[in-house]
Formats: sequence, C-alpha cells, structure tokens
Amino acid sequence: MKYITYALTFILISKMAVAQPQAKTDKEVSKEMYDKLEKVKSFPPDDYVTKTQELRKEIDRYIELKKGVCTGDFSTFVLTQKDLEESRRKLTRVEKDLCFRELRAFQVTYLNNLFIAKKNYLNFLHDQRLKKLDEIRDESLRSLKSTYDKQLISPKSKKR
Repeated sequence: MKYITYALTFILISKMAVAQPQAKTDKEVSKEMYDKLEKVKSFPPDDYVTKTQELRKEIDRYIELKKGVCTGDFSTFVLTQKDLEESRRKLTRVEKDLCFRELRAFQVTYLNNLFIAKKNYLNFLHDQRLKKLDEIRDESLRSLKSTYDKQLISPKSKKR
C-alpha cells in the first residue's frame, strides 16, 4: 500500500509538472515578437484588417510591458523571495538606454512592416476598384449600344 501511495504521488507530481507551461525568457518573447513582425509584411491583402487588429493588441501589450521593464517597474526574471529581497536595485543608465534603444528598434521595424502590408492592401483595393470600373464601363457601353441599336434602322427592315 505504501508503494502504491508513492507511485500515485509520483505520477500526480509528474503530471502537474508537465501541465504547467514553461515560462519564457525575455529573449524568447522578443524573438517571438520579431518573428511576428516579419510575418506582417506578408499578410494576405484580403485578411489585412483582421490580422493587423489581432496583432496590434499583442504588439501594444508587448510594448507596454517592455516599457515597464526598461523603466525598472518589472523584472524580466522570475524571482524567489530571497532574490526579491536582494534585487532592490533599478536598471543602470546604460541598461535603460540599451533597453529603450531595443524598444525603439522594435517599434521602427513594426511601423515599416506595417507600412509595407498597408501598401500591399491599398494596391489590392486599387486593383479591385479598377476591375470594377472596367466592368461598369463595359456595362455602360453595352447598354448604350443596345439603346441606339433599337433606334437605328436595321438592315432587315430596309429590304422590305
């Protein structure tokens, strides 16, 4: 019975350890966000609006958290109570500067990629409108031709 209890406890602890997601480091999260930024350029134009709205929320959240890290409001590490007591210091001026430069580079990349995606979207809309304009022109010409064809004397009626 004792071994069964140990075995069940071991299994339960193993499942709990597997069920809990692993915390990502700051570098992993930053890499993930930069990967998402690279995908912005290649958004399909017909999905541009929905995909950018979804991504914008995530990017805004990341930027706010990153600003908090840069100002020293948040830590990028999970701290134990002992570490928490020892980590009362803020970021140095050089660390803050580096953090804000990284944040600015991220935002510049985001804006540039968003510009490319928006440009592709506008070109897509422009092409659609030009096609529609061509269709309207063709329909107008057909209608005009049909109207005048009815007014003109047809070759068959001349023979009579």
